[in-house]
Amino acid sequence: MSSKTVHKVRIEWGDADPARIVFYPNYFRWFDAAGHQLFESLGISHNDQLDGGRVGFPIVEAHAEFRRPGMYADHIEVRAEITEVGSKVFKVVYQVWRDDVMLLEGYEKRVIAQPHPEDPKRIQAVPIEGVLREKLLGGERPRTESIDPRVQDPKAEVPGAFGNSTEPTSESGNALSRLAAAVLDK
Repeated sequence: MSSKTVHKVRIEWGDADPARIVFYPNYFRWFDAAGHQLFESLGISHNDQLDGGRVGFPIVEAHAEFRRPGMYADHIEVRAEITEVGSKVFKVVYQVWRDDVMLLEGYEKRVIAQPHPEDPKRIQAVPIEGVLREKLLGGERPRTESIDPRVQDPKAEVPGAFGNSTEPTSESGNALSRLAAAVLDK
């Protein structure tokens, strides 16, 4: 069993701005679609999670580095791979490719959550264990190298890229850190 997948997308007119460049939030929508496709390929059904009293796989951190623009009518691949599975958090790394050109890369950190037992308006992360942990691991230890070996210059990464500093660099980053801490009950 593999812990990676490829989600294919044709960039439609509604995905782009008047200059025919992809409006950036669409990449996060495609990350989400690729992530859910990955979960399903591992036998993890979102509906089963909901039916089992869980609230799904909330994102507690998201990041993207834009290298090249995606354009209207491009055919792209969103490659998703689970690279880390912690006690309560797992990381899905994404790369978006047009042919042999990487347009962007990013990641999401997600948790498995359920309603908070003391306050139904809140959620809490639950430990990732048992069969669910095995499925996220894809039956093997996840790898940490790039999804695609065609990445030719890893030294060209922008500071703050995954593998580098994880300190928030903006007020929104601080807000995400506070949200993650609240969800993880830190």
